[in-house]
Parts: sequence; structure tokens; C-alpha cells
Amino acid sequence: MANGNEKVGRGNIIVKEAGQSFNEIINEVQGLNGQVQQIATAAIQVSAGVQNVAATTQEQTAAMEEVNSAAGALTSVAEELEKLVVTFKL
Repeated sequence: MANGNEKVGRGNIIVKEAGQSFNEIINEVQGLNGQVQQIATAAIQVSAGVQNVAATTQEQTAAMEEVNSAAGALTSVAEELEKLVVTFKL
């Protein structure tokens, strides 16, 4: 009988230790879950930043095209003015 009680006592200790181990595992998994959530949040923020940069780049490209077009128009006007000035010099 004493031997049986001793085995039950050891079994209880083993179960208690296993429960503690499971609790430690659960705590570690919860910590990892928090870290994964932080990484996901950071990835979303980086993605938003990249989209902002892409939009800004597109805006700058459109603005440069407008500047290029205006420069072409000004060149044409300058050429016409030069022709008119030449006629006055004669």
C-alpha cells in the first residue's frame, strides 16, 4: 500500500511539473504571438510608406512632364520672338 501511495505521489509531482511546463510553453507562445503581431503591424506601416513613395513618384513624374511641356512651349515662343526681333533690326 505504501508503495502505491508513493507511486501516486510521484505521479502527482510529474503531472504538476507537466502542467508547469505547459504553462511555460503557453506563455512563450503568447509572447511569440505578440512579436508576430508587432511584425505584422510594422509590415503594414512599411507597405503604406512604400505606397506613399510610389504615389509621390508618380506625382513628380507628372509634374516633370508638365515642366517639359512648358519648356517646349517657351522654346517655341522664344524662337518666334527671335524672328520678330530680327525683323526690327533690319
